[in-house]
Amino acid sequence: MTGYASGMVLATLVFVPITALPKADLMSWGWRVPFWCSIVVLAIAYWARTHLEETPVFEETKDEGEVRKLPLGQVLRYQAADVLRVLFMSIFSVMQTIFTVFGLSYATTHGGLDKGAILTINAVTIGLSMLVMPAVAALSDRIGRKPLMITAMLGGTGALFAYFWALGTGSLVLVFIVSFAFMTVLYSGFNGIWPGFFAELFAAPVRYSGMALGNQLGLLVAGFGPMIGGLLMTSGPAGWVPVAIFGAVCALAAVIAAVSSRETARTPIDELGEPYLAATKPGN
Repeated sequence: MTGYASGMVLATLVFVPITALPKADLMSWGWRVPFWCSIVVLAIAYWARTHLEETPVFEETKDEGEVRKLPLGQVLRYQAADVLRVLFMSIFSVMQTIFTVFGLSYATTHGGLDKGAILTINAVTIGLSMLVMPAVAALSDRIGRKPLMITAMLGGTGALFAYFWALGTGSLVLVFIVSFAFMTVLYSGFNGIWPGFFAELFAAPVRYSGMALGNQLGLLVAGFGPMIGGLLMTSGPAGWVPVAIFGAVCALAAVIAAVSSRETARTPIDELGEPYLAATKPGN
């Protein structure tokens, strides 16, 4: 996730000079520049994907002939509830899309703030999260995944309301302070843990399929977050309130899913995915 955060920072910084272009240049050729840059990213991603090694547990599963030809069917048969938990926890990602995309639009069109300044604040606060996420992940090994995830979700909900309020004040100092609390501290409590936690909910033979299915379905909602926010926003100084309420509802769904999930911090790796292991145990 530190790699993800660094990519977000670079992507945001790319747009800082792009947004400073005259509107005619921006609309004619400027918007294409980030897409040209993605050719380099594609090459790096391909290299990384073809050089990554599987985990020892998966290699052992493969050696023992337990890799499933249709893991999607297996995970839905034995761990459908965990797929739903991951789906609803992933919906919490709508907070980030509202913060980075919808928030940018709101800040410039309704808050009167400079787009380049908001992009810079986003880049700094996301960049600082690269220091916080590993610390949060290490802390979750000691006190558990769920307490930190739930704290991040509840705290992030309040911080989202504070963020829109700060945008309305027109003060970049306040915007930075709230952005730091939201993106650097609280959201890191989610981002630093979910990749491990979601994977730990599933047994090795169906781990990737279960995590990917639930996570990607949840991210669909997050991807439409800015558009939903635009539809919900009303006129007036408090027009952002319905958008923040939408984020709070998504966060509540994520909290319920997290509360109902198994704690995995102290579970041995070969015992993860208990529902699948219990159902497929010889003799059952």
